[in-house]
Amino acid sequence: MLPLNPGYACLLKIARFGGRMPSPDDLQNIFDEASAPMSDHVREQLAYRHMIALADAFEGWALDKRMTPEQTAKLVGLAESMRALADEVGANWNPPSPKRLTLMGFLGRKMFDE
Repeated sequence: MLPLNPGYACLLKIARFGGRMPSPDDLQNIFDEASAPMSDHVREQLAYRHMIALADAFEGWALDKRMTPEQTAKLVGLAESMRALADEVGANWNPPSPKRLTLMGFLGRKMFDE
């Protein structure tokens, strides 16, 4: 698939918010939704080190200039949620390897080629 022309991408973003650019409140809502507590499967799938690595990756992706403001807000929210979970489980958290990985489990473990 060819990359979307930046001008068209901007029009699509504006259309999503009823013909206007997203407001700070819109972005705050996106962040709040993304920073909600992670589901239990993440705790079962990832060790502390995976959670921290994913949070770092989400923050790095959020800084990419190709990201929309909405994507940036979501990625920063996901990083916040992942760090909160890592703080909750503690640095010694290392659950047994699951038999089947979710996408989040795969990404976290892939950071360490596990």
